[in-house]
Amino acid sequence: MSDEGNIIKECINCKKKFCGRSDKKYCSDYCRTFYNNHLYRARRAEILKVQKILLKNHEILKRLYLHKRVKMSENELLSLGFNENYFTALPQGFPLKRGEIIMQCFDFIVHIDKKHNVSIHKSE
Repeated sequence: MSDEGNIIKECINCKKKFCGRSDKKYCSDYCRTFYNNHLYRARRAEILKVQKILLKNHEILKRLYLHKRVKMSENELLSLGFNENYFTALPQGFPLKRGEIIMQCFDFIVHIDKKHNVSIHKSE
């Protein structure tokens, strides 16, 4: 359908019908701004959620390191609230055996052996 060469479209924000160019997505500047702000807030909320988990992991590792508790079981670390699904890097240059895990959370390196024993190291 077209009206004087313009295509009838539906606004992706408010679903209102409007006429416009083939690449036009919004019926007004208000709808464009509202839609993009909504997307930005959703992405920002997800980033903040991950950042909060990473900072909590770092605080746990920092507290343990400062109190010289650098060796423990994996269950002990998890019981403190550490989330091993979130880390900032997979460090290179550490010889790993089958079943071992190594991860980095900012400036701390966590090594989990195949018997689920954890050791915490501070990177230089």
